[in-house]
Amino acid sequence: MINRTSIVFVAVLVAFGVLQGLAFARWPELEKTSVPSFLWPLILSLAIDVAIRPAVAAGKLTDLRTETRFAGLLGSVLAFMAVRWAVPTL
Repeated sequence: MINRTSIVFVAVLVAFGVLQGLAFARWPELEKTSVPSFLWPLILSLAIDVAIRPAVAAGKLTDLRTETRFAGLLGSVLAFMAVRWAVPTL
């Protein structure tokens, strides 16, 4: 079942993938950081999951399913790769 929390979570991660792709196109030296580019969406996903945990425990939000987390991560990576392909440098 798709709920509002899931839709917002996936949309935020896809938007992050686009912004990350644009940032990497503008500043190529980001490729040389100690955190690889494929881990950035995973870190954001974890941060969002931890941030909403109190609201989920209080019953204000529904918990994120594993499928939702996977869809968000996959969408973020695909958006990042699409932007990097379409905009090699800025």
